[in-house]
Amino acid sequence: MLRYKIKFGLKSGATIKMHTLVYLCLLLVLFFSPSSLFAQSEISGIINDYSAVESIGIDDQSVTVSNPELFQAGDTVLLIQMKGMGILTSPPADYGKQQDLNNAGNYEFLLVDDVTGNTVSFTREFLKQYN
Repeated sequence: MLRYKIKFGLKSGATIKMHTLVYLCLLLVLFFSPSSLFAQSEISGIINDYSAVESIGIDDQSVTVSNPELFQAGDTVLLIQMKGMGILTSPPADYGKQQDLNNAGNYEFLLVDDVTGNTVSFTREFLKQYN
């Protein structure tokens, strides 16, 4: 194994191993390198588009949306049901407790197959129920 004698800061006759010197140099390079080398680029603006679903197709493979111009064949979309959970409204002790989910929270990723009018069709049937 190679050993080098270093005069700065070491007692006479002291040696330092080559791999220790390499690690020290790498540490110094990383410590003094500009932080911009490791920074992420800033994201700004709208990166997703949203459209309300007006109805679910009877084929369980399409939806009618309010803004069909946002969709194109090949797009990946997230279909999610945000509303519908039933809660107890009386008596006061039970107010707000979950009564029935009614499919609230169901979601899945789908691929757009076709857009015709306000109808967006997908490449497969839904795996979950929506209302």
